[in-house]
Amino acid sequence: MLAGFRAALGAPSVAMAATFLGFGAAVAAAGLGLGWALAAGAVVYGMPGQLILLGGVAGGAPWPAVASAIAANARFLPMAVAIAPWLGARRWIALPFIAVTPWAGSMRVLPALPAPERLPWFMGFALGCWGTALCACAAGYALAPMLPGWLLALLVFANPIYFGLLLAMDRATGRRAGQPLGAAAAGRMGVAGGGVAGRHAGLSVAPMTDANLALLALILACQALRAAGLWLAGGLRADHPFIRWAGSVAVATLAAFIVLAVVAPAGVLATIPWPARVLGAVTALGVLLAPGERVLAALLSGLGVTGMIWWMLVSSAGGQG
Repeated sequence: MLAGFRAALGAPSVAMAATFLGFGAAVAAAGLGLGWALAAGAVVYGMPGQLILLGGVAGGAPWPAVASAIAANARFLPMAVAIAPWLGARRWIALPFIAVTPWAGSMRVLPALPAPERLPWFMGFALGCWGTALCACAAGYALAPMLPGWLLALLVFANPIYFGLLLAMDRATGRRAGQPLGAAAAGRMGVAGGGVAGRHAGLSVAPMTDANLALLALILACQALRAAGLWLAGGLRADHPFIRWAGSVAVATLAAFIVLAVVAPAGVLATIPWPARVLGAVTALGVLLAPGERVLAALLSGLGVTGMIWWMLVSSAGGQG
């Protein structure tokens, strides 16, 4: 378990911390409690759905948002199907932790480990990511008054950049969609920040009872999707056509997520000028493809270039004005 935990303390934790810091701040700005933020992060544990639900609650329409959030997090089902053969008979203890970052990191490592070490490695990696996410969420909630909108946008942008780097690493090493080391899935562009809009003035927060009930409904749906995936996998081997199909679905949805995040995002990511998004993504990819597969350096470089280009564009527009 310790080996998996150590593996999480790098680019995975940075990506999780950045995204959940932004989510915590967005929940505070929407007028919801810290408990709501932590419950969403700990048990929904799927950023696209979390942000969609937050947007609906902040806008006073939580129930339509629940349906959209469930659709965005439907990726949990094929992800659970694909990882189940590598977790063994006791895989059910991993159910709450099946999410994009733990899934992607584990699918790159588990096939090379002896069978008895796979589940402990996954749990160590997943708990490292999960703990980082919750600490960052609480920190973002506390720091919300001090975080400007542009910083929140960059924090959320770390999510698609990181997933893009994972997919690029798989392609660079010649892995095919659906193979054990395939990349992870993500929902549609709910992660692009619909919920973060709650920090803007003029939004009416739904009654707290509705907000809590909507969150509970999403929690139950997400856990059911994970459970259904583990159950459907049954005792199938990792090379079974159904398992490969599930991996292919995961990779395809991830690719769609990345393209939409960079080319046509919604919500807070749309506030980042498109040249900054594109150049930031290209920079991250260039650093990754240099010798060494430096994922953390690539992620930080991409975010740095995105912020720098954004600042230059804003400064140029201000100077012309």
